[in-house]
This record gives sequence, structure tokens and C-alpha cells, in this order.
Amino acid sequence: MKFLKAFAAAAALASTSVSALSKITRAGKYLYQEDGTRFYIKGIAYQEQGTVTTNDPTGFPEPTDYIDPLADAAGCNRDLPYLKQLGVNTIRVYSVNSALNHDSCMQALSGAGIYVILDLALPVNGSIDRASPAWTNNLLDLYLGTIDTFSKYDNVLAYNVGNEVVTAPADTISAPFIKAAARDVKAYLKAKGSSALVSFSSTDGDAGWRLALAEYLACDTDATSIDLYGLNVYR
Repeated sequence: MKFLKAFAAAAALASTSVSALSKITRAGKYLYQEDGTRFYIKGIAYQEQGTVTTNDPTGFPEPTDYIDPLADAAGCNRDLPYLKQLGVNTIRVYSVNSALNHDSCMQALSGAGIYVILDLALPVNGSIDRASPAWTNNLLDLYLGTIDTFSKYDNVLAYNVGNEVVTAPADTISAPFIKAAARDVKAYLKAKGSSALVSFSSTDGDAGWRLALAEYLACDTDATSIDLYGLNVYR
């Protein structure tokens, strides 16, 4: 997934513009723009795949590194015209480096009316481990650091607190830790006055646990439940 601004002039404009994209909110099962009209996500995954070990015994190999597409201004500049041609209004980015500068890409995307669903986890040690799940202060700090970096942009639609943490019935022991991540991230966003939503992405696994997981993560109050539940479909 990659993106940016189509014209150099647009870049300068984006950096000085005070206009903002419409805030997207959730009411029940639906998303709405500020004028009350429904918002429908039309998006793509936007990130070059990192290095993957092909012999992962779980069947869900994890990358060992990543390339931050939102820090690649040239790549964004190259890709934005194609995203606009496709009519994309949202991209999903799986891993970012909060120490890098993302202004050019994020501003160009905003200028094109494109929102971002941003994963907070990082490969290897920066996510909830399905084999030994935990929600730690170190992981929380990592997530919040990324939120701090991206909170200045008007086009962050949602922060994703986990990706395919549960891939089989035995992994459902991870669910309370996913929910704890959603709770703490939501509390932090509220404290910062952010309207960004909170999401989780699941693999398109057996319906026996997939539906139960979705219902569990979405249950209870808004303060502890996810706003968006995504399915990674491999068919």
C-alpha cells in the first residue's frame, strides 16, 4: 500500500491548509460523516510485505521487518494518482515507525480525501503474542507513541490494536488482552480529544470462534469495545 500527493504544488498546499476532512463517527453498526450521511469504507491494504519465514508452523507466518510506506514521500507521490483513480477513500497500513516523518504522505492523502486505518502493532516483539498473550506497559507505551505521532493528522480513521492474534480456537485466550488494548487505547484517545475509532482485524477463520470473537470484542460499553471488526479474507 502506498500513497501521496499527486502534484508538488499540492504538497505545499497540504502543509499549510487549515481545512480538515470530515470526522467519521460510529453509531451502532454504522459510520457517519459530520453532515449525518453514511460513510462507506472503500479501501485497500497499502504496504509492501516485510521479510516472512515461510516455514512458520502456525500457518500464519509473521514478518520479521517492515517498510513504513507513510514515510516514503516519493512512493506516496507515485501511488496517489492510482489510489484516486480507483476511488479509494481509505487505506490500511500495518506497521509504521513513529520516529520518522509522515507529514508529506499524510497531508497528501488528506488532500485527496483518503483516510488511514493504522495498525499500532509492530513485527516480532511489538504485538500481542498469540502463543503467550499479555498486555504490558511496554506494549501500551509503543501503541501510545504511535498515536502521539499521528494524532496531528485529520485523516486517521481508526487505530488497529491487533491483527490476526486469534487464528484458532486455542488462541481465544488472547481475546481479553485484545479487549484490554482497546480499552486503554480508547481511554487515551478520549483524553487527547481524538475522534479516531478503534479496530481489530481477524483472519477469516472457522466461524465457530470467529463470530464469538467479534461479539466479545464488540460487547460491553463504548469505553471497552472495538468500533470496527475487520476480516482478512484469503479466498
